[in-house]
Amino acid sequence: MKTKRLAIAIFAVIFVAVTAISFFAYDKSTAVGIICEKDSYAEKYAKKHNIEHQTIADSQKNIGILNLEDFEYNNDGTIVAYNGKSEVIAIPDQIGDVTIRRVDADAFDDAKNLKEIYLPESVVLFEPTKLNGVDVYVYENSTIYRILTWKDENKIDFKVDSADIRKVVVSNPSDFDVDKDGKITKYTGSDASIRIPATINSKKITAVDKDAFLSAKLLTEIYLPDTVTSYGPDAVEGVSVFVSDNSSLSGEKFKKGAVSADALVSDYADFEIDEDGEITAYLGSDKNIVIPEEISGETVISVAEDAFEKAPNVKNVYTPDTIIIFWPTVLDKITVYVPENAILNDVREGHKYDFLTFADSYYVNFNTSTDLYEYDELSNKEIEIKYYNGAEECIIIPETIDGKTVTAISVDPSATGATSILIPASVEDINTDLYSPKYDAAFFIGLLVALVGFVMALVAVLKVDIGTKKKTFLRLSVFTTAYTVSVLSALFAVLYMFILPMFFDVPVWLGAVFIVLIVAFGVTSFVKSNTAVAHVEEVEQKVKQKTFFIKALTVDADMLVGKVENAEVKAICTKVYEAIRYSDPMSNDALTTAELEIENHFKAFNEAALAGDVELAQTVSKTLLESIEARNKKCKLLK
Repeated sequence: MKTKRLAIAIFAVIFVAVTAISFFAYDKSTAVGIICEKDSYAEKYAKKHNIEHQTIADSQKNIGILNLEDFEYNNDGTIVAYNGKSEVIAIPDQIGDVTIRRVDADAFDDAKNLKEIYLPESVVLFEPTKLNGVDVYVYENSTIYRILTWKDENKIDFKVDSADIRKVVVSNPSDFDVDKDGKITKYTGSDASIRIPATINSKKITAVDKDAFLSAKLLTEIYLPDTVTSYGPDAVEGVSVFVSDNSSLSGEKFKKGAVSADALVSDYADFEIDEDGEITAYLGSDKNIVIPEEISGETVISVAEDAFEKAPNVKNVYTPDTIIIFWPTVLDKITVYVPENAILNDVREGHKYDFLTFADSYYVNFNTSTDLYEYDELSNKEIEIKYYNGAEECIIIPETIDGKTVTAISVDPSATGATSILIPASVEDINTDLYSPKYDAAFFIGLLVALVGFVMALVAVLKVDIGTKKKTFLRLSVFTTAYTVSVLSALFAVLYMFILPMFFDVPVWLGAVFIVLIVAFGVTSFVKSNTAVAHVEEVEQKVKQKTFFIKALTVDADMLVGKVENAEVKAICTKVYEAIRYSDPMSNDALTTAELEIENHFKAFNEAALAGDVELAQTVSKTLLESIEARNKKCKLLK
């Protein structure tokens, strides 16, 4: 019983240890942080399920997405009109595939209800000047905020040239196809007035093919650099071709007096430009810099504050009309030329509305479109948001979509990788789990794996019969199997719950496989052990039965020696006893007759010995010993 109790105690310790460790170490709880308004349904939901939440303060904003159909826009990213009736709006950062970069001066002329406008970081130019009583919010440190600050700090007096500045600014190099000899073979742009660069892709432009402008139907002016020595196109009515006084070209189709080639940039590789279209540095040595409209496929929209720090020779800078902001605030002895109608001039004009900044703690929805949300109509005025198709870390649930109030959500934020969700006070029903419990199905399956092994080991040990030391010894294999099953199930449980999930999502069926393996191993091992024990006991029983005759006869002979008093007879009895004692104890059916004969002779000898008849005892013993010897010889032959 001590062996059983020890085994059961070990099984219990293993199972309890696995269970206890699992309860403390296993944690699959996840929750999406909830941002909500005070006393709202969302706040109550968060508290009920112990979800981390943040209450929106009065200083913060929650502006949901608007109906994008209320916005009119151009493909260049300019909002030209807002036709909605909202008091507070957030300009979308993108509509369809178009990034919103600009808001036109007349965009809000018909928006009489407007009180607040929130601008996304994508907007770099906000032109309206008639927004009396309207607050315009911009992100702290956004480009448009920096532009406003720059306007107040800027000390540069731009030179505005209404007539000749376009003749200085060079056309986009990418609009020209150039062969290996530096000849322009085709112009692919659509400008009316173009100025051919002196170099394109580090190739000096020396000639223009006769068919270069066949597809340029809008051309009215062509300005050639001094590097061009061969011009093939014929004169065309309405198209003027200008060259400088230093040009080698002459003839009726050329007009002299164009801006000197000295004003042209020597190589566009001298400019460094970032992905936002800002020139970050000029590394050339020219005195007169002409900034192109486009460099390496990027439209030039701004110049960095320290762009000319490594250009000490610069005297004049000519800017294209694509530039929105010129960040340098002070340029010593450098003159900056700006086209008359350039956006850069509009930026410097005063505005009649207040610009306010807002921090990241504000929750303003600049989402690209209402397509981000899929919803079902609950009534004519209420909807339930079913899906979110965006990729933002913080999902902002709007209060209204298409003029209908959002009163319920069943969005699964974890499916999109979101870490938080803002839920407005209008939501009164949350039909999704914004959290997952600490213990999931894998946890309970893992414990079941351990439990199956524990129960199998326990049942096996309780049923085993170990009444004697011999039985205990014979059933040691059962105990060994029980220990193995218990330990194996614990290892499988740990493997299923903790180790395998580190490498892949563990399917539920794998737990069932582990249970089947444990049961199969346990049952097979226990059956083998019990079969082996039963076989040993069966053999032992047969051995007992087959050795019974000689053993019983030995006992009878020994007792007879003790009963006889006559010394001579006792000596004969002792001789008989020794002969029986050292006989082969095994028996079988072939020895039945011989053993029956020995049994009869022993009875006769027993009677003679007890009677003290020496002569008779001597005679019978001789016959008995001969029968024993004959029996032993047969036994030996049978083996």
